[in-house]
Formats: sequence, structure tokens, C-alpha cells
Amino acid sequence: RFDDRKAQEQLLKTVVGDRKRVLIAVDWTKVREWHVLVAGVIQRGRCVPVLWAVMDPQKLYKSQNAFENAFFTWLAQALPDGARAVVLMDRGFRRVSLVRHLRSIGLSFVIRTSGTTRVTGKCFSGKLEDVSFPRSRLLDLPDTRLTTRHPEETRVVCLWERRQLEPWYLMTDLEEPTRAVAQNYGKRFRNGDLPG
Repeated sequence: RFDDRKAQEQLLKTVVGDRKRVLIAVDWTKVREWHVLVAGVIQRGRCVPVLWAVMDPQKLYKSQNAFENAFFTWLAQALPDGARAVVLMDRGFRRVSLVRHLRSIGLSFVIRTSGTTRVTGKCFSGKLEDVSFPRSRLLDLPDTRLTTRHPEETRVVCLWERRQLEPWYLMTDLEEPTRAVAQNYGKRFRNGDLPG
């Protein structure tokens, strides 16, 4: 009997190969009435879908967080030994509990959050949309607490390029220079292969 899950795991291992670090874009898409969570490895300017999970539309709004957490746990466990993944996600994944979950399973992340996100830190406290920084410059807010009932400390990189309609507020655990964090996230948009 064909094991779809094992086939996807083998595809992930084949695409990652012997690389020690990979960027993986994750997003929801829809195939007819079915909601599909897809992870794609970014490779040579393209995105190769490697893992996907279909969710019953009747259950999506009841247990979407649990479904996403299970998907990321599967992704972390399916990676080849020694490979480190950085997952890239849009604002639909900006929940603090997901940041906490990703850390617990060893996945690094760059997640775009919204300007209405409230933070507390040494450099700035308040809504991210109220932070002041020049256009085409990067602002680094290290050791920032995402203020919810259960605060989580993370780094936020802010960027508003001239060609962008609105700024990016990127939550990340990466310790790379701010420009590298923004470039990693930007690779999410330079591929046409990940549905969504």
C-alpha cells in the first residue's frame, strides 16, 4: 500500500540533500473546497513543494492552530539529520503560541507580523505601526517581548523599501544581520511554485 506521508518525507530529504541550512516557505492554499497547508524548499529562486497536509473544511476554524502545530512538528522530524530549517511565513501565522512551538521543536523562523502587534522592549514599546524609522532603512528591535497574556521574547526586524506598499515587521530568532533577515523573507516572493 502506498504511504503518502513517507513519500513526502523522502521527497523532503531528497530536495534538501546534504545542505546544512534550508529556507522553507509555508502557506495555506485551497484546492476546490479543501484547505491545504504546504511547505516548499526554496532552491535556486524556485520553491519546491515537499510536504502538504489537507484539512477538512468543517474542522478548519475549530482546530487550525493544533493542525498547524502538528504540521510543523512533522516537518521538524522529517528533516535530514544535521539540517537546520528556517521557515518563512506571512501574517496568517503571526500567533505568539506558534513562535513558542517552533522554538520547542527546533525550527528557526521569519514570520511577518502586522503593524497592530504590540511589543515591549528597550528600543521601543507600543504598536509596531507607531515605530518611526526612515524609508529604505532597516530597524532592528532585539529582545522584544510580544505582549500578550503570555509574553514571548523575540527579535523584530522592520523594513519599508521604496517599492513596498507597506512596511514589513518580521519576527525572527535568527542572529544574522538585519539585511540578511529581510532578504531571507523576500525569497518567499521570488518563486512561483508554491500555491497560495
